[in-house]
Amino acid sequence: MERSISHQQPLAERWSVPQTPFTKVNFDAGFSRENRESTTGVVIRNRQGLVMGSCTHFNRNISDPCSAEAMSRPYSLLEIWVFAM
Repeated sequence: MERSISHQQPLAERWSVPQTPFTKVNFDAGFSRENRESTTGVVIRNRQGLVMGSCTHFNRNISDPCSAEAMSRPYSLLEIWVFAM
């Protein structure tokens, strides 16, 4: 019995506008295992897709990618709070 394996490319996730009256917050982290460092980035966009706020944060002594991603969440919330003031 011969099986055929399909090699589908994953669909690229594209940014979509938020519904009124919301804004959209995107965040992500990059990680360097060798240096035990990560960088967090946050972008806030409005309904037209215009950047309303953004920030980056450098983190030291990060042991793994999961920790780097977890560290990105508090900075996202902080940026939202500052933006709302």
